[in-house]
Amino acid sequence: MAQPSNTAAGVDNTFRRKFDREEYLQRARERESKEAEGRKKSKSSGPPVQRKPLKHRDYEVDLESRLGKTQVRLHLVIRMNSAGYYCSVCECVVKDSANYLDHINGKKHQRALGMSMRAERSTLEQVQRRFEVLKKRKDTGGFTEQDFDERILKQQQEDEEIKRQRREKKKEKNLLSHFVSVCASLDRMPYAARVFRQSPSPNILLFNAVVRGHSLRGPFLDSIAAYSIMKRRGIRPDEFTLASLLKACANLRHLSLGLGVHKETLALGYQRFGPVRIGLLELLVQCGRMAEALKLFDEMPHREAIAWNLMILGFSKIGDLEKGLDFFRRMEIMGCERTTITWNTMISCLAQGNRDKDALELFREMTTMNCTPDEATLAVILPTCARLGKIDIGKWVHSYAESSGLSLKSVQVGNSLLDFYSKCGDIERALELFERMPRKNVISYNTMILGLGLNGECKHGIKLFEEMKASGGINPNDSTYVGVLTCCVHAGLVQTGKDIFGSIVEPKVEHYGCMVDLLGRVGCVREAYDLIRGMAVVEPSAALWSALLSGCRASGEKEIAERALNELIKLEPWNSGNYVLLSNMYADRGVWTGVEEVRARMRKNCVEKTVGQSVVE
Repeated sequence: MAQPSNTAAGVDNTFRRKFDREEYLQRARERESKEAEGRKKSKSSGPPVQRKPLKHRDYEVDLESRLGKTQVRLHLVIRMNSAGYYCSVCECVVKDSANYLDHINGKKHQRALGMSMRAERSTLEQVQRRFEVLKKRKDTGGFTEQDFDERILKQQQEDEEIKRQRREKKKEKNLLSHFVSVCASLDRMPYAARVFRQSPSPNILLFNAVVRGHSLRGPFLDSIAAYSIMKRRGIRPDEFTLASLLKACANLRHLSLGLGVHKETLALGYQRFGPVRIGLLELLVQCGRMAEALKLFDEMPHREAIAWNLMILGFSKIGDLEKGLDFFRRMEIMGCERTTITWNTMISCLAQGNRDKDALELFREMTTMNCTPDEATLAVILPTCARLGKIDIGKWVHSYAESSGLSLKSVQVGNSLLDFYSKCGDIERALELFERMPRKNVISYNTMILGLGLNGECKHGIKLFEEMKASGGINPNDSTYVGVLTCCVHAGLVQTGKDIFGSIVEPKVEHYGCMVDLLGRVGCVREAYDLIRGMAVVEPSAALWSALLSGCRASGEKEIAERALNELIKLEPWNSGNYVLLSNMYADRGVWTGVEEVRARMRKNCVEKTVGQSVVE
C-alpha cells in the first residue's frame, strides 16, 4: 500500500487512498466465501419458518390528524442496488475509486459532458499560433473556457440554417407537384412533363403527380415510363402511385400489364386501399372481364358510387344493358346515392345502345329526382332529341342551358346545341348560336359547316371554311374537309371540290368517297373510276364502290357499273343492296335481260333481298 507523506502541519491532505488490484481481488474472494457459508447454513438450519398472512388493519386511519406531518415525494433519481460510485452524467455505477477515476477521464464520460475527443496532429508552429490566438482573445475579454457558448451558438445557427434549407426544398418540390396537377387539370401535360424532366431530384409527390396526370390525360404509356424512372432512382411507390398506374393500364386496356401492377400492390400490402381496388375494377371493366369485376365488386366492404358507375358501364359495354339498368336500380335500394355522374353514365349507355327513348325517359326521371343535369348530361341528351325529332324537349334543354349559363361556359354544350338545331332544320337558330359562342373549337366549325351543307346553305358553309382557314387560330382536321366537301357535293361545285381535295395533305377514304360522290352526281363516272384506281395510300372501301355504282345508275355506264358490282361482291358478298342497285339501273334503261342476269346471280350466291320495313308512331 502507498504510504502518506508527512507535511509540516501534520495533516495529510494530498494523499489519495488507492487499492491495488490484488488486495481488491482478495477481499472479493473473502466476501464471496462468507456469502457461500451463509447460504449453506440457511439450508442446513431446517425447514423454513411458516409465515403468517397479513392481517387487516384493526384501526381507522385518521388523515386529518396527519395533515402537514406526512409528505409524499416522487424520487426520479436512479437508485442502484449495488454499492459503489454513481455517475449522474452517464447514469452508471463503478465499484471503487480507481475505476471511477478511469471512468471520468474516459471517452464515454467526456462525450456525455459535450467535450470533443478528437485528436489531431499539429506542428509546433501551429500550436504556437493557436496559443497566441487564445492569448489575444483572453486579453480582449472575449475568451471563455473552451469556447462552449460560442460553439453551441454557432452549431445552433448551422442547424437552423439546415432546417430552413430543407423546408425550402420540400416546399419547392411540393410546389412542383401541385403545378403538375394543375397542368393535368388544364390538359397541359406536355409542359408538365418538360418541367418534370428538368427537375434535378424529384420526390414521391412529384412522381405521383406525373403518373396521375398521364393516367388521366395521356399519353398513358408515359405513366409507365415515369414509374420506371421512379424505380431506377430507388424511390418506393406508395398506394397512390399504384392506383394511378392501374388507371393508366385500364385506359390502355392492357390487362397483362395491369395484373403485373396488381401483383406489386399485393407484395407491398396496398391491395385493401380504396383507390387501388377502384383501379383494379376499372381495369377489369375496360378489358371486358366482367365475371372477375363482379367478384371484386361483391368483395368490396364499402361500395362507393364510382364502383357502381364502373359496373354499369362495364355491362353496357358488353351489350348487357338490362344488367346495367339492374345495377342502376339497385343503387337506390342499397342506399347508395346516385350522383349526376351515375345518371350520365346510364343515359349515355342507353343512347349508345340505340335505346334513345329509354335514355330520354331516364333523363325525365333524373329531372324529377332533383338531380341537377350538368354539361355532360346535355351533351348526351341533345343528340338523342335530334335523332328522335323531339324539338320541344330539345328547346327545353336549351332554355335550361341558357338559364344555368352552360351554353356560354361549356363549348361542348354549345356544339351539341349547334348539332341539334342543324339536324332539326333550324339552321338560322344554329347560325345565331354560333355567332354568340364566346369560344369556338374545331368541332364547332365542323358541326356548323356540315349543318349548312345538309340544309342547302352550301356556299355559306364553304365561306365559313375559308374564314376558318384565314383566321389561323383553328386548323381544319379530317372532319372539316369531309364537311366542306359535302357542301360541294350538294351544291355540285366540282372545281371547288377538286381544289379543296387537292389541298389535303393525306386524303382519307372519307375524302375519296366525297369526291367520287361529287363526280358521280355530275356524270363524271370514268373520272371517278380513275380516281379510285389511282388510290395508292389507302385501299378502296365498299362505300367508295357503292357511291360509284350510284353514279353509274344516273349516267347509265353499264361497264363501270358491272366492275363496281364485282368489287362490291368481293367486299360485301352478303349485301343485297348492291345487286338491287345494278338491277334498278338496268330496269331504268329497259335492259330486262340485264335485270334477269342480276337476279340469277343473286340466286347463285344465295343472296336474298332485304324486306323493307316502316314504323308508324
